[in-house]
Amino acid sequence: MCYEYWFDEPFELVFSKNHPLAQSETINLNDLQQQHFYLLEPPGDTFDFKKNQIDPKQMDLSYVKDRESIMNFIATSDNVAICPQSYMKKVNSDIYPHIQLPNASRTIGIYAKKQYHIDNFFNILQISK
Repeated sequence: MCYEYWFDEPFELVFSKNHPLAQSETINLNDLQQQHFYLLEPPGDTFDFKKNQIDPKQMDLSYVKDRESIMNFIATSDNVAICPQSYMKKVNSDIYPHIQLPNASRTIGIYAKKQYHIDNFFNILQISK
């Protein structure tokens, strides 16, 4: 397999404007241990617990099919979500406050069986590596 790294994308903690965390000036680990978390179902979920040094067995987790479902669940509950930063670009931060999780990210890149497939991908897009 050939792989080309592009960048690391941070994860963000997302909650409703009515969530108690929305009024907090700081959020500590103890605050987070009390939360129920939503994540996208695999393969959409790319949160790497091991890389981010979090034990999923110690978390209260639910997996959801898509971003819209996550937004609906956190809008109507006192739960939070962990989402890649790019998922939050088009979301109104007045309705869904979100903060970057420290030291939590996913790697973005492209992989293929052969290097020429990656090169062809860039040729199709007409961008240089």
